[in-house]
Amino acid sequence: MGLAYDYPEKQKACSEKPLTVKYDGRAFGEIRKVKDGYQFFAKDDKTGGPVLSNVPEVQNSLIALQPSKEERKGGDAKEKETPDDQSSGMIKKIKKELKSTNATLENAIILLTASFDLLEKQSASEKVLNVLEENIRCGEIEVDGHSLFDDIGKFLEDA
Repeated sequence: MGLAYDYPEKQKACSEKPLTVKYDGRAFGEIRKVKDGYQFFAKDDKTGGPVLSNVPEVQNSLIALQPSKEERKGGDAKEKETPDDQSSGMIKKIKKELKSTNATLENAIILLTASFDLLEKQSASEKVLNVLEENIRCGEIEVDGHSLFDDIGKFLEDA
C-alpha cells in the first residue's frame, strides 16, 4: 500500500485544512501550510520537517523516507510483524529523520549567520580585517574566524 493522502473534496490541498498523510491506511501525520511554504508534521509531533515551497515537494521528501517494497515484505522477521507494527516502524523512522533534518538545518543556520556577521563586520570596516583573527558570535558562544572556518569544514564533511 505505502503512502496515501486524503485530499479534501473540491478544494486545493492545504488551502483550507491540512492534508492528511497515511501509510498503509493508517494516518500518521499531515502536510500543513506554514508561513514560508508547506511542512510535514508527524502525528503528535510539534516540530515539523523542513519547510518546502509546495505540497509535491513535501510529498517527494516523504517518498524518499518510505521503505522499498522489498523492505516492506522483508525476510522471516518481517513476516511475523503485523501491518500495524510495520506502520509504527515507518512512523518512527520518519520522525527520527525529521529530527535529524531539523538539527542539521539549525546547525547550518547558525554557521551561515556567523559567517554573514563576520562578512558584515568586514564590510562595515574601513580597513581590511584578518577575518580569521576576528571574533564573532556563533550561536551561544563567541569564536574566532579560525574556529568558524573549522566548524564549517566539519559540517560540510558530514553533509
